[in-house]
Amino acid sequence: MQKVEPPTFLKRIGDCEVYRGMPAKFTACVTGYPEPDFEWYRNGDRMWPTDRIKMDQEGSLLRLMIVNVDELDAGKYVLKIFNPHGEDSCSAEMIYECK
Repeated sequence: MQKVEPPTFLKRIGDCEVYRGMPAKFTACVTGYPEPDFEWYRNGDRMWPTDRIKMDQEGSLLRLMIVNVDELDAGKYVLKIFNPHGEDSCSAEMIYECK
């Protein structure tokens, strides 16, 4: 019997406050079988890895790291997870602080 588990969040991403030049990090913990795929969005736009944007998966941990942030990075971030049995998403704000 094949194990079937829709993706769910054990830990959702949380808001983060950043200043110019700081790194920002969102971390989530997910479960599901088969292991969920994931996509990150900023203000509704799909994000892709760059030299500044890292998307890591370590077992059940999903991490988005952005180095050297500026005000253009601020906004609403969404992490969408999905497998053949379902999907889920969570969101958080990146708040850019002016010193």
